[in-house]
Amino acid sequence: MKLTRDQILAALPGLEPADLKAISAALVSLQGGAATHEAPPLKGAQAAVFEALQAATRTPMGWPKFSRSASAKHFAQNAPVFTEFMGRAFGPVAKQRTAALALAKLLVGLLAADMAQRKVPVSMGSLALNLHNVEAAFDRAYPGYVQAGICSIVWARLKQQKQ
Repeated sequence: MKLTRDQILAALPGLEPADLKAISAALVSLQGGAATHEAPPLKGAQAAVFEALQAATRTPMGWPKFSRSASAKHFAQNAPVFTEFMGRAFGPVAKQRTAALALAKLLVGLLAADMAQRKVPVSMGSLALNLHNVEAAFDRAYPGYVQAGICSIVWARLKQQKQ
């Protein structure tokens, strides 16, 4: 028996929640997504990095959609390198939610500017692919600060500008 779209839509309100979930999973699967599970939400510094990527590219994309993209694999590989640099270079500042977001936005902005200067197109995907280059981009913007252990000076300047 072949149902029309209108017949299917008319039947939906009468279905049980479990049936609606099964239909939703089937639709996601048919559209090329992963029907078996949703990507776990990001937490901590990685959530700040993802939000900074969106801000830098002006691309409002939720994590569930991004997690099904090819760029999500690069994000998963490279975001830990990015957050490790944040923690190593900026210490406890990187652990505070608001500060971590501001710091991630600063660092992603520096990375995006560095990529643009090298004629690399800047997008969510290209940034995710290049997150592991954050230390080199920071060092090009602030030569010697990482090696001297004085990255906190950049953070202090950023805080002064915000006040």
